[in-house]
Amino acid sequence: MIRLATLLIIASLQTASSRPSGDSARFRYILPEGFDAWVCVDFGVNGAAPLKQDERGVFEIVARNEIVSTSSLPHYAQPPIPTEVLRVIDGQRRRVAVPETQSRDEYDSKSPVSRHCLFFGSADDAHRAGRPPTFAENTNAGKVESEDFEFERGTLCDFRDEPRLCVVARDEEKVDVAKILVSTLRQEAVHTVTTKCGPPFHGIIIRYEGHFSVMTHSRQRGPRSGFGEVQRTQADKGAVAVAYWISTEPGTAAEVAGRFGRDLERLLRQAKSASCSP
Repeated sequence: MIRLATLLIIASLQTASSRPSGDSARFRYILPEGFDAWVCVDFGVNGAAPLKQDERGVFEIVARNEIVSTSSLPHYAQPPIPTEVLRVIDGQRRRVAVPETQSRDEYDSKSPVSRHCLFFGSADDAHRAGRPPTFAENTNAGKVESEDFEFERGTLCDFRDEPRLCVVARDEEKVDVAKILVSTLRQEAVHTVTTKCGPPFHGIIIRYEGHFSVMTHSRQRGPRSGFGEVQRTQADKGAVAVAYWISTEPGTAAEVAGRFGRDLERLLRQAKSASCSP
């Protein structure tokens, strides 16, 4: 299976009633007036200030247009779903109902620091707001390079002006997803696409896998997930750029692979038009 450098869980339609029963921490979110962005918190940051707690032990998170760092709750692995959301309206904090919440979580068991981001609204609104950066993007390019792909290494510029593409793809249902991706990529005349990726390969290696998730205590298969990796390799340097793609949206094997192909095309077009230093 494609190795994902970070664990990114995208969850929707979460409410306070869906809190994991094993998680005892409780959270109150305070949203500034007009705030419509992701609320991101890095927990367990050494030297950062602890979160404020009220007399009942509820942690208070004040949203702002940057990632909140706190020393509270090191090794915190659960999404910090709120027990209460307050929004500032006309200068006053007012409790508001949030019927839908999007969550993005990143956690490595070897590190005490975890990043948890919440968006209070629909998935479409969250997409329009733009996704928050990952740990790797913070230390790598310092910005979100693509809405669809998460960069572990390198930038869009590393994928620019590289016509040689190699595809390795499979799906759990044995659908020929490699053929789908190759056909999509060959529509651009500037690309030379092959399925022979033996080393050394100088160019862009595209890996894709389609799987069904496991439903605990049930024989029923869960929803299909698609995982993609795009890697720019140089014969003398190895991988100089790596970006990941994941989708849990419903669809057939061909539909999910086609979605990856379209997002991949968009990534390559973005790279082509990126402003890059010589």
